[in-house]
Amino acid sequence: MRRLLPKFRGLTISRPEHKHKTGLDEALEDVRAGRVYHVDSVENLFDQLNS
Repeated sequence: MRRLLPKFRGLTISRPEHKHKTGLDEALEDVRAGRVYHVDSVENLFDQLNS
């Protein structure tokens, strides 16, 4: 394969780029998947965490 590359000028082999998710993309994905919850107050949050 590498021997053929010089015959094709301008052709290169590169690794595929991985798209990195931003924090906003991850948050929106969490909302779509239902991985969020709501608390009415900070005390309620601590009660849920301690349970």
